[in-house]
Amino acid sequence: MTTYFFPIEVAAIFFIFIALALTLPYAIFVYRKYGAVSIWRAIVIYSFVFYMECAYFMCILPLPDPNEVAKQSGDMYQLIPFEFVRDFIKNSGFDIASPSTWLKAIKTSYFYIPIFNVLLTVPFGVYLAYYFKKSFTKVVIFTFLLSLFYELTQLTALYGFYSRPYRIFDVDDLIQNTVGGAVGYCAYLILRHILPSQEKIRKSEEKRSAKVGYIRRLVAFIIDQGILYLILIVNGIAFQNNKSWYDSFLLMLYSVVAVLFWQGTTLGKRVVRIKLEPDSRLRMFIRYTLRNILIIVFGISLNNEFVPIIIALLCMVDLIYAQITKKGLWYERITKTKNISTFKKTEKNSP
Repeated sequence: MTTYFFPIEVAAIFFIFIALALTLPYAIFVYRKYGAVSIWRAIVIYSFVFYMECAYFMCILPLPDPNEVAKQSGDMYQLIPFEFVRDFIKNSGFDIASPSTWLKAIKTSYFYIPIFNVLLTVPFGVYLAYYFKKSFTKVVIFTFLLSLFYELTQLTALYGFYSRPYRIFDVDDLIQNTVGGAVGYCAYLILRHILPSQEKIRKSEEKRSAKVGYIRRLVAFIIDQGILYLILIVNGIAFQNNKSWYDSFLLMLYSVVAVLFWQGTTLGKRVVRIKLEPDSRLRMFIRYTLRNILIIVFGISLNNEFVPIIIALLCMVDLIYAQITKKGLWYERITKTKNISTFKKTEKNSP
């Protein structure tokens, strides 16, 4: 069983980095298309990514020593369909007339390896049918193609990394994996009565799309800061200008442009479909100025031992207070401004 747990452990490590890389693009996509992030949708997407990682690593791991692979001289492929049935009957000691041999035969690799090959793609069939709404025929076709990708990965010796394949191309694996996808579709027919439907998820998202939470605002803030840092990096490379006062100037300039030309809606806010209210340039300018001063002070004081910590704690306390009272952050309370959603339900988004 260690052979199966090791790829899952490796996939879990890789998943941490993949999840971090996917989070911002995923949040942008969901906020633009649905106006809100559904926890259930996120669970489905991220679990699907993790599952695909596990399945792939199970097909290639553990990686053997290239020198040992080069010494191998066995078969590189097995093209006889249902050879696994003959192997089971011939080598497992199974005798249908002797029940005492059944349990022993089930414990052999001639039984559990084909079963694991089927189970490997059962989740794939469930995901395709449930989330991607594929028909039974398409589930079978896509599962076969996925299995073919795995087998070709093995046949090409991990895309040429090894001098020869360290696992054989087996037509029985194609059959077993494809059956697994079909079983997954059948499992979906049962699970669909338990799992929330896509229509229910979309209605929940659209119902929540009018509310602007702090995560949505954080995504907009990260986008804006990313744009600013990109400008600063380009400026530093092109003009050799790395002065902190200049960075602060560009930060303030970005806010001025947002107020004067974009009605207070920065590029980040536009991406996640929010804007400021009321439509008062003066209030917007004061709001951005107050917030930017805090950001600038925090940035300048990073070399200090205590100031950044104090600012971070005050911001955390203010965030908790704003969440409890629903009155907004300190600079919102002063300027009496707030973020509102610009997301509108369309036929494309509607169930």
